[in-house]
Amino acid sequence: MSLLSRLRSLRTRSAATSPASPSFSPELLPEIKQTGAWWRLLPFTLYRIKLADDLFTAPGDGFDASRDIRIRIVLDLCGGSLADKTIVDLGCNEGGFAVEFARLGAKESVGIEAREVSWLRCELVRKLARLQNLKFVRGDVMVELARWPSSFDVVFASGILYHVTDPHQLLSDIFAACRGAVLIDTHVARREAPSHVCSEEIVSRTFGGKSYQGRLFPEVSDTARESQLWAAWGPNNTSFWLLEDELLTMMRAIGFHEIQKVDPTKYGGDENSWAVDKTNRIMVVGKK
Repeated sequence: MSLLSRLRSLRTRSAATSPASPSFSPELLPEIKQTGAWWRLLPFTLYRIKLADDLFTAPGDGFDASRDIRIRIVLDLCGGSLADKTIVDLGCNEGGFAVEFARLGAKESVGIEAREVSWLRCELVRKLARLQNLKFVRGDVMVELARWPSSFDVVFASGILYHVTDPHQLLSDIFAACRGAVLIDTHVARREAPSHVCSEEIVSRTFGGKSYQGRLFPEVSDTARESQLWAAWGPNNTSFWLLEDELLTMMRAIGFHEIQKVDPTKYGGDENSWAVDKTNRIMVVGKK
């Protein structure tokens, strides 16, 4: 029986027996690697990626990246087409956006993901989708960006900046790896009051010789980072959430120009078209 046939026959049972939860038991990894029990990777915790006419990685209520306004924003940045463009998705999780960029004709779509289970899910999709322009790299985003042999036309940084203790370093790495534009999609700290269990007090941190204000956000312990798929990779137990105006100031100081906050309503769609917790969440485009 072919791999695709086995996936079809097992997908219903897998969806029924594997909880669609944002966590994963690392104890399953040896079995998956040693026996090829790839169905234990299903269903995905978030992304509903089409693999065939009637085959998806998650149930019907899963997230379809192809309908998200972030895809439209990236297309807009590229003049309406990804042809001849290279793009990197930082902390790509299960690869939903990277897959869509590849399907839209990007010259090369690269997803970087640190967690083994998420990377294995990415590889499962890559093998079944048979997209020659799609690549996934397992590793820490900051490490992989620094040693990548070439720059990217677009850097896609969604849901990662608020999971680092040093946003200046990540933005600097992005700037060095980007030859065109970056889309930053991130939570920011509220000036008037905390949210998302951030620190009550506004604190100052010095990066690149300048002081920036924000709030501290507690992360999971470093020992739990492999199983907590939606937390910081680390090693940090506390992330630093910049205030919105401080983020824009930092991007300018690093060297980005034409920095613009994205108006989601410009791209239309329903409430699910930007499928995130929208509390203190913004999207910012920066160009070199």
